[in-house]
Amino acid sequence: LLSKENVWDECRALIDIVENLGGVLTILWHQRVFNDNEFPNWSKIYERLIALGEERGAWITTASEIEQWWNSRMR
Repeated sequence: LLSKENVWDECRALIDIVENLGGVLTILWHQRVFNDNEFPNWSKIYERLIALGEERGAWITTASEIEQWWNSRMR
């Protein structure tokens, strides 16, 4: 995404594709992009991604919670 002109449009398009296919989207957002001096507005894009996911009923979670969910199903 670092080379894209409009990061939000790229993210939104990916979310739409994954949702339409009934897939799973994993977002790895490195901490360095929360430095607004080097990556202006990237923290806002992250916040918008989370908000959009919540609006659409996405399961927004951590790897640890996924592991717990998986392990509970395997018992």
